[in-house]
Formats: sequence, structure tokens, C-alpha cells
Amino acid sequence: MPALRATASRKRRCEVLALAALSSEEVPVFDALLKVVGEHRAARNKLAHWYWGICPELKDGAIAVKPQYILHHRVSILSWHPGLPIDAGFALDLDEVYAFRIKSLKATAKGFATLAGLVNKFSSAAQISGPEERARLFRELTRDARLAEALSRDQRADQKNHQSERKPPRK
Repeated sequence: MPALRATASRKRRCEVLALAALSSEEVPVFDALLKVVGEHRAARNKLAHWYWGICPELKDGAIAVKPQYILHHRVSILSWHPGLPIDAGFALDLDEVYAFRIKSLKATAKGFATLAGLVNKFSSAAQISGPEERARLFRELTRDARLAEALSRDQRADQKNHQSERKPPRK
């Protein structure tokens, strides 16, 4: 849970700084970028924190298992079978094992690389002081398909909220 709070705290600090540094036209682009980054978080966490291994049945990929599951699995082996080696060969619950194909891993890596470029481009645009050049760079950012989709979702949500605000309450 502390990691969750730390992530939320970092995100909130970024949002406060962004509100101070960005124009009202630029803030939605920042919000969309945060959403796109958030959408990649689960895949990033699997790559960064999970236990990875190979599986003889999976010739063109790898497997990953949540560290919490491995810990629970090992504790249960020790509690039910004291004295057995921790890797005594008890089968893992396959619902807790995730298989990744090489092709999928390559696509994920490419997605991370283009996302890093997008974040760097946003950072560069935010540092430009000339208003015309800055506006041009922010418009260019919104041409990215992922940012455009996130912005579109936000606009649809805003329209839906405005429509529900205008409807009279039901009696």
C-alpha cells in the first residue's frame, strides 16, 4: 500500500506543477498524457517487478508470475510441508502465471519507446517560451493517436457531464 500512496503522491505533485506551468489549453494535453502513461503502467510493472522464467511448452516466449503469489506459494509450501526445500516442485496455479510471446514483448517494448518519446516531446514543448512555437508543438503532440484518443474520451465525458447537468431532476 505505501507504494500506491507514493505513486498517487507523485502524480498529484506533477498535476500541481503542471497547473502552475501550463495554459488552460495545454492542461488537457497533460491530462491525456497522464492517462496514456497510466494505461502502460500494468505492463511496465509486469516487466519490471514480476518473476520471469522460461517454460518448455512455450517455445517463443516467457512466463511471468506476481511476486506476491510466489511469496504466498512458498509460505504455503513451508507451512504444509516443513523441511521441504522452497522449490520442491509444487505446481503453480496457472491462473497466476502469465505467458508472453516474443512478438508481444517486442510490441510492448516499441510502445514504451514511443511513449518515452511522447513524454520527452511534451517536456520539450512545455519548456518553450515563445507562444506561437509552443502552441504549434502542443498541436503536434495531439496528433499522436494515443493522445488524440485520450483527449477524445475526455471530451465525450465532459459533454456527457454537461448534458446530465442540464437535465431537470426526475420527480
